[in-house]
Amino acid sequence: MTLDACEILAFACIRDEVLRLPWFLEYHRRAGVNHFFVVDNGSRDGSTDYLLAQDDVSLFFTKGSYADSECGLLWVNELLDRFADGHWSLTLDADELLVYPACELVALRPLTMYLESVGADALITMLLDMYSDRPIRSTSYAAGRPFLEACPFFDSDSYSGLPSDPVPVRGGPRERAFWRDHDWDYPSPFLVKTPLVKWRRGRVYEASTHQISDIKPAELSGALLHFKFFGDFPARAVLESERKEHFAGARQYVTYSHVLGGNPDLTLFHDRSVRYLESLQLVHLGLLRMPEHYRTYVESSHGPIGRID
Repeated sequence: MTLDACEILAFACIRDEVLRLPWFLEYHRRAGVNHFFVVDNGSRDGSTDYLLAQDDVSLFFTKGSYADSECGLLWVNELLDRFADGHWSLTLDADELLVYPACELVALRPLTMYLESVGADALITMLLDMYSDRPIRSTSYAAGRPFLEACPFFDSDSYSGLPSDPVPVRGGPRERAFWRDHDWDYPSPFLVKTPLVKWRRGRVYEASTHQISDIKPAELSGALLHFKFFGDFPARAVLESERKEHFAGARQYVTYSHVLGGNPDLTLFHDRSVRYLESLQLVHLGLLRMPEHYRTYVESSHGPIGRID
């Protein structure tokens, strides 16, 4: 396969994601991804046929153990090394959408030009869990529709981390609903990810996209809007807790399954939930960082984008 050096690539490992794939692909196409490389780990829900019909997707198959592949890392790192050397590359799950300050105006290509201009080769993000105002099991979603139509809410004030951390480290609705007031002997999910990297051969993700060495991250930060909590989630939590193919024997899914089993009508919505409006809202709330030179870069092409007080 011949790829132009300026093409932006996306990589994902999926299993049974046909519900989310149409909008996941469409959203990132609109953002500027030129080609997708997807590892299908034994899907049985139509994901395989759907992906085979997409002209901009290169699909790879494996029925190997997700756990033995270090939760897909070995597969994805191999594809990144084979195809992404010299490319800006976005590594995502099918339930994640990348946002960053003024992403409504600035596509991925000009974003990467900015990152290169400040000597950065990576964008750090927080994982921002999105949810509806209904019980999780009653959160309806139709394939191909924008994810935000089903799950437009997030937590703005339930995170922890040190002042030196580029983005919040833990917290959010999963900690609030599944960990707080429960006696688990392991922490809530780690929220820091580095999905956008200018790849060079020999680099490796070491723990999902949570950890990667030898990068120069930008002062600018982004977020992965995380759409785990559609109505299919309770059944998936049970399945994955039994399969035990995720990290540490799928202990997070054991947590989800246990809590939902005791409260089938669990909702993540509460009196401090915030409706997502736009990326600059996250800057205003302190969840994203936007240095002044990035504002200048955006406004040089698009005009004033508003002040963050």
